[in-house]
Amino acid sequence: MQSLRLVLIAVVLVPVAGACSQSGPSFAGGTGGAGGTSGVGGAMATVDSVAGIPNANGDKLSSSWMMFPCYAQISQDCQTNAPGTACPNQDQTLPFENQGLLIDQSFTLGGDPNTMYNLTIQVDGITEGKYYENGVRADGDAAPADVNVATGLNTLYTGGDPVNFENYNVYKLTVQDAGGNELQHYYLNSMPKVATPYENHNSFPEGYTAVIPVMGGGTILYHQADRNCRAIDNCGPGSRSTSCGITAGRNIPNEPDVQIPATFNGTPISSFNTLSGATQPFHAQAMHITVTNVAVAPSM
Repeated sequence: MQSLRLVLIAVVLVPVAGACSQSGPSFAGGTGGAGGTSGVGGAMATVDSVAGIPNANGDKLSSSWMMFPCYAQISQDCQTNAPGTACPNQDQTLPFENQGLLIDQSFTLGGDPNTMYNLTIQVDGITEGKYYENGVRADGDAAPADVNVATGLNTLYTGGDPVNFENYNVYKLTVQDAGGNELQHYYLNSMPKVATPYENHNSFPEGYTAVIPVMGGGTILYHQADRNCRAIDNCGPGSRSTSCGITAGRNIPNEPDVQIPATFNGTPISSFNTLSGATQPFHAQAMHITVTNVAVAPSM
């Protein structure tokens, strides 16, 4: 349960039109580019000062990744547990997002611990979709007009939980205050549950902007879950039941010059992804999260 203090400092996200959203809203806020400054009442904030602190693996929130590996292709999937190891966490009494292969990252925020900031992020990637419930989907609950739009879908989902259906993967971002209390959580790969099944051996392009309220000195947590240690391989548009060539698939949208990092979460990418390493199209799935602006949140 949120404390009264957290309720009082909560910032409402207001949807507005965004160039990277396929239809309807993306959550857009402050303007400016990476490294820009913003000040209210003399307080200054920059992308580097708030989102540029290296974590234990030397990674920075300002340009960070969520990925699932490909140790071997199995029909339409990539095997995500290391060869010779069992798929972990198979207790199905656990919450859906705590089952299977789990990948976690933590980023400490800079800034003034007495200040709330609006963090603008750009999310670009190729991942499978997941159904979520009890929260709000940024682009609404209707079927997208074009699930293969080149600039990517807006798949942001605020609050709620994964639907306990099938085994499709979870991509979650949680915001904590300086005391480790949750302010809000978001799922980054939502698809609407409609007549057309999207949990159906598909991968989708993502490209959207979101503004996330954070507290100086707080923490951003990334959490990924793959319940059956099988990730839908990045093999291009449409549902499939067979493997594809290593050169098949789609590159990350909107970032023609992006480079897959040499390491992921402390592991060399050549060991993490033995199928295609750091080349694109990346197998199985990759999501790049870039902080493009930090602004001091208006006082309420």
